Amino acid sequence: MSEASPFSLVLSNLQGARPIGGNGKQVIARCPSHADQHPSLSVTEGEDGRVLLRCHAGCGTEAIVSAMNLRMTDIMPPKNEPVTRPRPALISSTPTRTNLSPITVADLARDKKLPEEFLRELGLEDRPGGVLVPYKLMDGSLAPRQRMRTALSAKNGSYWLGDKEPLTPYGLDRVMDGREECFLAIVEGESDCWTLWHHEIPCLGLPGATQAKAIKPEHLAGIRQVYYWREPDQGGDTFTAGIVARLAEIGFTGEIREMKIAGVKDPNELHQRDAQAFYKAFCEAMGEARLLGAAPAKDEPVPLFTQCMADIEIKPVTWLWKERLPLGKLAVIAGEPGLGKSRLALSVAATTSNGGRWPGNEGSCEKGEVLILNFEDDPADTTVPRLTAEGADLSAIHQLIAVPDEKGRRAFDLSRDTDRLAKYLELHPRTRLVIVDPITACLGQTDSHKNAEVRAALHPLAEVAQRFGVCVLAITHLNKGTGMKAMHRVTGSIAFTAAARVVFAVARDEEDPEGKRRLFVPIKNNLGNDQNGRSFGTEMVRISSEIMAPRIVWGDEVTITADEALAPPPDEERGAMEEACEFLTTLLADGPVAAEKVKSEARGAGVAPITLKRAKRAVKVKAAKTGMRGGWEWSLP
Repeated sequence: MSEASPFSLVLSNLQGARPIGGNGKQVIARCPSHADQHPSLSVTEGEDGRVLLRCHAGCGTEAIVSAMNLRMTDIMPPKNEPVTRPRPALISSTPTRTNLSPITVADLARDKKLPEEFLRELGLEDRPGGVLVPYKLMDGSLAPRQRMRTALSAKNGSYWLGDKEPLTPYGLDRVMDGREECFLAIVEGESDCWTLWHHEIPCLGLPGATQAKAIKPEHLAGIRQVYYWREPDQGGDTFTAGIVARLAEIGFTGEIREMKIAGVKDPNELHQRDAQAFYKAFCEAMGEARLLGAAPAKDEPVPLFTQCMADIEIKPVTWLWKERLPLGKLAVIAGEPGLGKSRLALSVAATTSNGGRWPGNEGSCEKGEVLILNFEDDPADTTVPRLTAEGADLSAIHQLIAVPDEKGRRAFDLSRDTDRLAKYLELHPRTRLVIVDPITACLGQTDSHKNAEVRAALHPLAEVAQRFGVCVLAITHLNKGTGMKAMHRVTGSIAFTAAARVVFAVARDEEDPEGKRRLFVPIKNNLGNDQNGRSFGTEMVRISSEIMAPRIVWGDEVTITADEALAPPPDEERGAMEEACEFLTTLLADGPVAAEKVKSEARGAGVAPITLKRAKRAVKVKAAKTGMRGGWEWSLP
């Protein structure tokens, strides 16, 4: 008589065993290692004949085997049948993060409080330098990209193996479990997937908070409910925004529910607190999950995703520079050429890079990294010397060179590349400041004078700032208009001022007899002090035997408003009026012109609306309507 297989031997020592999965190689039974009233032990026969044991109450494999009066060798494959395990090919690797002490599967199991055998069942393998985490496609074949973990947390040490194919969600080969249950949990990271699979909860993992676009419509076919876990941090906000936007983008028509448990970061932390109570606690959280969207009748798309104000956790505004430059927001500095806008931005960058102090008694800055998108200055002879003069930590500051594309490289374009910026910030989580100088240089085909187009270009940038908690500081110019409010002096569309939460102007101090002092004054500050600005000047500093560079020298706090600082002298205002009158007589010399065209041409010429209106009266321009449905035309008398 042939010897019983390890699988049969184990089954003969269990109570309440019943098959699951339909392949005859998996059962669920009562765990002999604890007082199990309801079956919580999953038993699976591996391809090589070994028995894989998972107790959802947290009992270890050795304890389970001992409770059956068996030995560990009894659940292993016969010695005459060699153990085989497919190994994903190491196609290529470019580590983005490293760790001096590579981890093992056993290390991960201990850290996550999960059975080592279970992790190995999932395909995790010890490799030179770390642990291989296999990513598979829905058909069970290996995905183009595999992940190597070199630290217990993927954020602290991991890199991707393979070519440059797009990343795939983790656990696609287990999506069928979700279809059988008609629901799927979506979590951030692999550890949470291991935890939920250990408790037989179907889920899909995203390899990073910004990877929601990896979800494809076919992944959710047959899924009626999606539950995503929102972690209580900035990454959780990013994850949530990405999931909701992506599900809407692919036309998902099922329910979308947001899960979270107060005081619990993620499912693995919940498991580590009490493995036996995990399943009940997680199911209760599913029952209390907030509904964001539901499939209307007749499979129509969800019309709107909404959020109840009572469900939003309030939080304070955080600052890079208290009361002046907020984190997670878009800020703008505008000024005429040559007044020091870019130098001032680099001074802010230097203070951020070394955790320095702000002028006066305005506190200090938490040290962080800086990304500079400068489209005008040479870094070798301008940017780096100025940063050096400011005492910057150059190792914490990076400058954009170009965006890679199929032709090699190209310029950064806000309408196309905010996802790339988001990915950069994900890889550089210590970044606190992004400088875009000037903002108009990266608008691509966007017409900077059209409000709707500018808003559409700036919205994704502001969203990235919010998701990653960075201050995006945009530099721009002032238009040549006079006699108008300061907020209308920012070049191009009013959308630049409207989209930013904070807008500052850099202007000459007309009371400085030497003409060297400048003013840094708020045009708009929705979140902090909109009353006071600061004066500043520039001094030259020798940074080498051959090179001198300027640095900002801050002065006193000033109370002058931006409107006052940018107001033209009386004689200049008279000159603006004369220019406007000359503009009108020249434009209308050949006959009537549509009023809208006149106003548009005036904006392009830097003539303020109020000045144009006064000039119209002075020249005695006639306005007449061209028919019942026609527009207005202006003409000379």
